[in-house]
Amino acid sequence: MTLSNIRSTRVRKSLEATSWFFWILLLVTIPITSSPLIARFTGEAPVSPLAGVPLLFLAILWLVPYLLSGGRLPKFALPFLAFLGVVLISSLRAPFLEMYPFKGNTVLGREVRSLITLGMGACFYLIATSLPQTESRLRASLKWLYLGAFFLLIWSTVQAFRLPFVDNPPPLELAQIHEYFSIRDLFRSQVTGMAFEPSWLADQLVVLYLPLWLGSLVKGFSVFTLKWKRVTGELILLLWGSVILFFTFSRIGLVGFIASITVLLMVGSWRYLDELAQRKSVDSRWSKGQLKGIYVTSLFLILLLGISVVVVLAAQTNERIREILSINLESIIKSDRLPPIYNLVNNLEYAERLMYWISAFLVFSQFPFLGVGLGNAGFFFRENVPAFGSYLPEVLHILGPEQVTFSNPKSLWMRLIAETGFIGFTLFATFLIVLALGAIRISKGKGIAAGIGVAAGIALVAQIFEGF
Repeated sequence: MTLSNIRSTRVRKSLEATSWFFWILLLVTIPITSSPLIARFTGEAPVSPLAGVPLLFLAILWLVPYLLSGGRLPKFALPFLAFLGVVLISSLRAPFLEMYPFKGNTVLGREVRSLITLGMGACFYLIATSLPQTESRLRASLKWLYLGAFFLLIWSTVQAFRLPFVDNPPPLELAQIHEYFSIRDLFRSQVTGMAFEPSWLADQLVVLYLPLWLGSLVKGFSVFTLKWKRVTGELILLLWGSVILFFTFSRIGLVGFIASITVLLMVGSWRYLDELAQRKSVDSRWSKGQLKGIYVTSLFLILLLGISVVVVLAAQTNERIREILSINLESIIKSDRLPPIYNLVNNLEYAERLMYWISAFLVFSQFPFLGVGLGNAGFFFRENVPAFGSYLPEVLHILGPEQVTFSNPKSLWMRLIAETGFIGFTLFATFLIVLALGAIRISKGKGIAAGIGVAAGIALVAQIFEGF
């Protein structure tokens, strides 16, 4: 081996070791979504992830050299790459549309900010599918990811113990500690973890951590060497994380997690019944269809009971949920003052969200194919928001000339369809469908890969709801 080859090998190994260090740092810091340290450079933007720092180094040290050297990307990424192309076309086209500066925002400024956010997501996806390729690296990656989750759960538990004292401000010491993690103060009545707000913590749990722990449980593997009988580290983290999710009191987060559990149980029970019906020990009086009907009905009743218990407990501990459960549907339907749907969402405290969605859909109806470019739907909010919005303080706050708040659709799905049009939305939906099919195929195996396949399926179901 020549001297140049030796040096090349040493450089390559050094880059790999450095990249692995930044990958570990990224996995551990995922829970910190609004870092004060990063906010100093982003202008106090709510989305200021600390993990963005190691991600930047990984993009330079790992992703770019990997792609330039002919590294392969998974076939699953093809629809996503096509989606990125459509986003760029839509964004390049946007300055030629009739959009004018609004509340200090320009088309170029909004697009740059949105494209940076999308670029971070794209880099994370591509790095996550190319760096930890071997089983040993996957196992090590999960351990570091769970370490970050462990710190998250500890801090969330400290916050949960404060909930019974909701009428009192948090102790100064806790507030000062929280300032290291987030640019936003602690919530008195909800757990936020290290995120900007409770719904962001719920999103982390429902789309990332809980699916992985559930996948481990379903497939019977653990990245931890220590376990007692069937009690693994993932089982403890799953139960712990579920309790923390409850105390976020995030309605969409709880709905997404319940939906994920429901789909998991339905698919699992269906497979189990297929096996059960083929056994000779099964009573011949019951057909395969009858067995499935009985099992599914029983499962549905158990789930309904479980959901009822969760809702009742949530109502006992959270005023907002208690008020929602106390609404009078009869008076809402019979009201002549407003359309029933407006009356209902107003009582559910979702009226503002509906205004954002309607506005975004009207943008789509004006620009159906390519949309208005990433980040630009808010330029049309004033002209598209329904008149009912003038009754809502949050909408008036956005429309007020003295406020600098810029509207966005508040929904991944509505934003995609408004800002990337039918073509972009279809490509992104295709990407998720391809991922779902891949997850189903991988989940039929065994070991850590199968567990990740199950986790991917659970996360995709949750994402359908979290997207709203």
